[in-house]
Amino acid sequence: MGRPRRAGGSGRVSGEQRRRGAKRRGRGSTPSGGQRRGGTRPRGQRSGQASGGQRGQEPERQPQSGGFWQASGREASLTDLLGRVLLGLLVGVVGLVLIDGIFAAVGLGTFGHVSGWLAAILPVWLFAEELRAWSGVTLRSGVAIVGALAGLALGSLAGGATSFLPPLGVGAVGATVASLCYAVVWYYGVRWVAHRVGER
Repeated sequence: MGRPRRAGGSGRVSGEQRRRGAKRRGRGSTPSGGQRRGGTRPRGQRSGQASGGQRGQEPERQPQSGGFWQASGREASLTDLLGRVLLGLLVGVVGLVLIDGIFAAVGLGTFGHVSGWLAAILPVWLFAEELRAWSGVTLRSGVAIVGALAGLALGSLAGGATSFLPPLGVGAVGATVASLCYAVVWYYGVRWVAHRVGER
């Protein structure tokens, strides 16, 4: 008769232990689930902020540099403009010497009688591109006319001072002085006009 009582008592104890274990499991799952739900939200917010920050930071656009004979631009220095003019003059003089030498070699004339003023072709091209680049300045044409007149006057004086040279040398000297004079007048003149008069 004692054995059934012991079995009943053990059955009650085991049932109570199971209930307590189930309650503990239910209590323990609530904070863990809350932590999971609460933990996912900051991660989503942080990722959204990070992606938004990356989208907001756009790469800076760098100014595109054109060809060598295109306009030097408003941010260019006087040294840059003069360097391009001198290089253009050098290319022109070398080309004229080669062409004149070929003509003299085939008997079509004597060497040095070609006009050296043709060496200013490339600088004139550069000045035309500069004039187009400053299209917003109303009086840019007036600055170009003043620079051309001053350049021709000084170039003619310099060529007359070197009249002992052949036409190729006289024209090369005159073209060099005229181109450099025009470059200086244009560089300072167009910027002064743009500052005082304004742009369209």
